[in-house]
Amino acid sequence: MLSIIRIPNEPIVIVSFNFGVDRYLDQQSHIDAEVHRVATEYDCPIFKITDLSRINDMTYGGLSLWLTAMRTTPPYRLSSACVRPAVVSAHPMMQVVARKVKQHFNIEFPVFATLDQALYYARAEHAGCLSRSGLA
Repeated sequence: MLSIIRIPNEPIVIVSFNFGVDRYLDQQSHIDAEVHRVATEYDCPIFKITDLSRINDMTYGGLSLWLTAMRTTPPYRLSSACVRPAVVSAHPMMQVVARKVKQHFNIEFPVFATLDQALYYARAEHAGCLSRSGLA
């Protein structure tokens, strides 16, 4: 099941799913379109939180497939000027993926153990963005 949840009145989109990376990649254009739609409503960056906490069978092969796909597709899927990524996963391999994304794309994304931690981060970063722009 794929779920794309927009937090009301906040620049936060939560993408969660409980299937393998291959099916996620099949849904990528749909996810991108929804995230882009939300991004057009805000001056500051929006936060795309990908919640992987429901995936129990995360494998190195699946993560490698995802990284390979990202190498052959535009890096905006991971991050752009208007989208700030974050991931929820307690799986130890996710830290390896974060380092590989930094290495290959020069994109940093924080990894959190819980959705609450990721939401706290996004809200704090958004408040900082507003403060820096003089909107707070």
